[in-house]
Amino acid sequence: MTPAYLFPVLGLAAGIFIGYTFGLFQAPAAQGGQAAGGLKRFFGAYVRMLGLLVALVAMQLTSPMFFAGNTKWWISGGILLAYGWQLTRRIMRARKTAACRI
Repeated sequence: MTPAYLFPVLGLAAGIFIGYTFGLFQAPAAQGGQAAGGLKRFFGAYVRMLGLLVALVAMQLTSPMFFAGNTKWWISGGILLAYGWQLTRRIMRARKTAACRI
């Protein structure tokens, strides 16, 4: 018999992996985004979001057990937690750099 906490923990871990990976793809785009043109940035963001959606659909098709019951919310929370952590770190680093320039 499978313990009741196993699927939420695995779902959270999978969500953290997807969110962290998405953040890794997003970080270079945020750093070099000022030099790129507006249309080029738009299509880059579109491709990155499409990649995130493909990852989520692939996970849903290969591991339907993660999307049963409330486990899907654990996956969403893991994505939010991992990507939010990376985004917060990047913003704090940018603020520190901007404060040093003044």
